[in-house]
Amino acid sequence: KGKFCFGYVNLLQHLSCHHDFRIVERAFLYQGLNDRIAKTRTTQSQLEKSIAQIDQSILHRVNAMISLEESDRGLNLNPIELLLEYEQLQRQSQPLMIGNLKVVADPKEKKRQVKQMEELQKRMKSADMYDKKGLKKEYGDWLKIRQERQVLVAKLEKCQEFLEAPESFLKSEYLNKLDDLRTMGYLDTGYQLTVKGTLASRIQTIDGLLLSQLLMEDAFRHFDDENLALALVSLASDLPNAVEGEEVYDNRVLRNFWNRCRKLNDELTDKFIGHEIPQACSIFMLPTLLWYRGSSFHETVASISELQGNFVRTMLKLIHLCEEMVKCFSVACPPPPFALELEVMFREIIEKVNRDIIVFDSIYIKGK
Repeated sequence: KGKFCFGYVNLLQHLSCHHDFRIVERAFLYQGLNDRIAKTRTTQSQLEKSIAQIDQSILHRVNAMISLEESDRGLNLNPIELLLEYEQLQRQSQPLMIGNLKVVADPKEKKRQVKQMEELQKRMKSADMYDKKGLKKEYGDWLKIRQERQVLVAKLEKCQEFLEAPESFLKSEYLNKLDDLRTMGYLDTGYQLTVKGTLASRIQTIDGLLLSQLLMEDAFRHFDDENLALALVSLASDLPNAVEGEEVYDNRVLRNFWNRCRKLNDELTDKFIGHEIPQACSIFMLPTLLWYRGSSFHETVASISELQGNFVRTMLKLIHLCEEMVKCFSVACPPPPFALELEVMFREIIEKVNRDIIVFDSIYIKGK
């Protein structure tokens, strides 16, 4: 899980097995070196080809602009030089980023930059580089493709930096991940698993970082077993990539829960760079409610006829998740808030959901 082959949850899982830090570090480096070097070389080659193509495109546009200048203008102002100056001023006016911190320019410096840009634009207008809509298309396209090139060059430099010293690069990444987990409370100051970290390491059906955070924040305290089942399904929905779930189930408790999940998603995504946390999805709310209350399978899936298999797999994920949570509570010391009541509800969900087609070996679960 995460952007690379050995993510945050993987680290917690290794640490939960009481592995020595040196063993975990070696595992991290081994997997990273095996996989990342090959991928980075491929990416490097692709970036070099893309930059070469852009260079050809830039050269073509430069030649076209020079021809235009010679035939139509006969002016002393060189449009290429003006565009390069324009590009540099634009870059200088952007806020400086140090890590995740944005450093805004001094007001006097900003005022000076604005004045410089206004003077430059006057010169560009006198060189007939503007029309009624603004900068002419040929010049705007030139600037745009130059910006694209700068982005690709920055990525290429990162690839080259990694390939020069991959082990050192990965070790630094490993230590940064540990620090991130400690900052967010999954590890203590001695880099041992906290209760939240223990829970996250044992949850595999859905994102462990998100669910363990919700449990420790006591997010399910006012839920009955039915709303708990619906909340978990919204996090565990098995859907094709092209399907987007809409919030069609009007339930105040669940809406408050989804809002809480969104805030947590933003917080965790900002901290755990590259770790993808799925958004809550409510497309299976009504079918789950019908199934939970004892409806037949045909009645349940009448509104989602094209997603019957996905619904069955989602119910299986719900069962597996509840089983995982019961086991998690037995090893978490101390258990999370409201654990005894939650465990009773998890067992009740398993009993109500695990029936009929859900427990059969069917076309919906073969090969999964």
